[in-house]
Amino acid sequence: GGSGPPGRFRARSPGSVTAEVEGLAREHSLDGVIFEDEYMLLDPGRAREIFRLMAGLGLRLHARGLCAGLLDRETVGLMAAAGFETVWIRQGSGYGREERGAELRAVIRDVRLLLDAGLEAGVSFTLGVPGDTEAEVRETVECARKLKEMGVGSLRLSMADRWDRESPGARAMSWDDFGCPEARSAARGLGAGEARRLAGELLAELLGEETQP
Repeated sequence: GGSGPPGRFRARSPGSVTAEVEGLAREHSLDGVIFEDEYMLLDPGRAREIFRLMAGLGLRLHARGLCAGLLDRETVGLMAAAGFETVWIRQGSGYGREERGAELRAVIRDVRLLLDAGLEAGVSFTLGVPGDTEAEVRETVECARKLKEMGVGSLRLSMADRWDRESPGARAMSWDDFGCPEARSAARGLGAGEARRLAGELLAELLGEETQP
């Protein structure tokens, strides 16, 4: 989802990452650490080795914003053994009905793996991106409803309404600026304001008033 994974990147070794976390925990008397890295699992072998090494630190660990679709049973088991308690999955901003549907299915699959391993799962959704349709908004909210039924207590909906605004002194952004295959002028996509109103109505009905965006 989102802008997509980086084409090239230099990753630190699992030992280096673990040593830094251990050093910071000792220096600042920490009993827990939060990792906020959407591409933490991009290299599965490296991630698993980090989790194996973390298991000896005795820390309470949390992960936020992991891209959907990168978890498997082995990785989740290693995360649980390492001390992870909460893992947030991020549903990004894929354009197109087929891509959005596949990503939402991946979210549900990831959450099942986490819950089966005894971890707490959270999910964040993004709506109002270029190309969003009413059907996609409804599909996303329906996914949130299913997750609530599965026992997910932490659901967050973010609206990409900044893409509908004009910054002071700057020209108004076109949806074409974001590489959307369907221009807004084609009347296929909803504006962020329209997506917000629709999502609010659906969330009020399906998830409860307190969860409205």
